[in-house]
Amino acid sequence: MYHEKIIKVPLYPCMLGIMFTDNFDKQQEYFVKHKDYELAYKGLDPFGTTYKTVYKGKVNVLICLNPKAKEYSRGIVAHEISHAIDYIFDRIGCEEQVGEPRAYLSQWIANEIYKFADKLKLKV
Repeated sequence: MYHEKIIKVPLYPCMLGIMFTDNFDKQQEYFVKHKDYELAYKGLDPFGTTYKTVYKGKVNVLICLNPKAKEYSRGIVAHEISHAIDYIFDRIGCEEQVGEPRAYLSQWIANEIYKFADKLKLKV
């Protein structure tokens, strides 16, 4: 299984990638394709991982999820969303962000992940 989607993050100069995969080779191909060789061979977490990565020469965020993993859960999705938000705020030079900005961004990312999964008919 391998599906990817890249979308513009509203209000922030950043792109968000969402990847559903249980295939380590496909994940490596993504990083090589976008010339992010440092990440290309780090390894696929069996449940989910979030990366600061390169897309079209710019630092962005990629959430990789493996909904086929036995230990996978919606809690892992929430965990990876938290990392993604940290990376987005780091990308714009913003120190720890709490409250509404973090809550709205969390909601937006969760909606995008679940919309993409629904479109693919994946149980996430």
